[in-house]
Amino acid sequence: MKFKGGSFKTLNLDSRLYHNIPFKNPTPIQRKTLPSLLMNQSIIGIARTGSGKSMAFLIPAVQKVLQGKKVLIIVPTRELVLQTHKNLLKLIYGLNIKVTLLYGGTAEKTLDNPDIIIGTVGRTRYTELIKIDFLVVDEVDKIFEEKTLKEDFAAIEEKLNKDKQTAYFSATLPEQFLHMISDFELIKVDDQINDNLQHFFFFVPNSEKEAALLFLLERIKEKTIIFVKTKYTVEYLAEILSKYEISTIYSSMDQECREISLNRFIKGATQILIVTDVAARGLDIPSLDVVINYNMCDTKVFLHRIGRVGRSGRFGKQYSLIAYKEVFNFYKIKEKFHLTDEIGSIPHDILDKYQILVDKMDLKDLRNRAFLGEQKAYRFNKVEELDNNYKSEIQNILPHSMFKRNDERERMILQIQGKFNKKEEARVEENIYKSKNYISYRPASNVYTDCVVNLGKDDLEKKRNLESKKESWKQRKSSIYGRKK
Repeated sequence: MKFKGGSFKTLNLDSRLYHNIPFKNPTPIQRKTLPSLLMNQSIIGIARTGSGKSMAFLIPAVQKVLQGKKVLIIVPTRELVLQTHKNLLKLIYGLNIKVTLLYGGTAEKTLDNPDIIIGTVGRTRYTELIKIDFLVVDEVDKIFEEKTLKEDFAAIEEKLNKDKQTAYFSATLPEQFLHMISDFELIKVDDQINDNLQHFFFFVPNSEKEAALLFLLERIKEKTIIFVKTKYTVEYLAEILSKYEISTIYSSMDQECREISLNRFIKGATQILIVTDVAARGLDIPSLDVVINYNMCDTKVFLHRIGRVGRSGRFGKQYSLIAYKEVFNFYKIKEKFHLTDEIGSIPHDILDKYQILVDKMDLKDLRNRAFLGEQKAYRFNKVEELDNNYKSEIQNILPHSMFKRNDERERMILQIQGKFNKKEEARVEENIYKSKNYISYRPASNVYTDCVVNLGKDDLEKKRNLESKKESWKQRKSSIYGRKK
């Protein structure tokens, strides 16, 4: 079975499903995988983030359900469960197809004999499963990277029937899968970076990254996602960027707060989203134009991160702030994806203006916690030593070419100086600089610690007041009834 002219019509899909497909032309990964999946072949599909992998397995999943089969879709995170379900709803509109979602906070038993189950690895492991005809595992590279997820998935496999059809999807090919290629059809779409992206790599000392970030955000007007390594860095940057309307997401955040935060960003209530890589898995954000890598990453994670911009013919930009320990990753990325973009520094006369603002915020405790978290992450990821050939290059790094034109550089400096006059400094000291909706991440009660960053001031204050009243009544009750008769 082959596509003729890149059309879905040649696949002999159920007419109801065909009319529900929300686009006319398949993407390369869909064009290559759909025929094999519809012919009941087990595959490993490799394609970058944003290439249309979800629809590549959801279309055949719905087709199989209409033929009386049962489907299980395994994903690494609850966000990906919800996003996969959102895409599935488009395909099953008007069809009598039952779907069960399994993730944190939902029932553990499948109900009403569902046709399709979508679940995280951990929750699905402890769920009683029906006979499965078609197993899909999305972002399998993430599952095999983490020991607990890998163990949970192995336990799920033990419970499933051996004659099932299986489809693994990933942005990269995990080494553990190399021995399986003889049993599965490997379908790989070019994993190179989108040509619609502009790249800006800046060599910045760790101590000046905050200033560099403030400089970039003054110039960026589009929706922006900032990737960091740990939740401690999320909390720290939330304070640094308190004058902006921001959303934050990290893996240990309360589920309801995660959804509120993401929806605010998608709907435009906030323009900046600060997120860790684990929490970002499965986030589908339309119309995203800018990615900032505050903490640099390896080639696999880099591909996941930047795959979120420059989709559907749109143009996008990625900015990376690279400290000395992260330079190795930059050169690996440059070699892997054949990039010709330079790495350059940001002049100190520009950074110093922003560093003044950072120093006035007095966030030493938060900064130290973020720094220690980052160092722990680097040790866990076994950052490799920089090659001697590259060390000499780093020692001679020049200012980035965007600053080389004197007239442009002078214009930037004048613009920056205008933003940091005495009136503005006074506003910072008086704490008026923060946005109206902003609440510090330090609440009166730690009950709401996971969702206090810019999620609606009035609602949070009401909750805090209620908690305070409850606590006062408990103390009063204790003092009255605790007396000896």
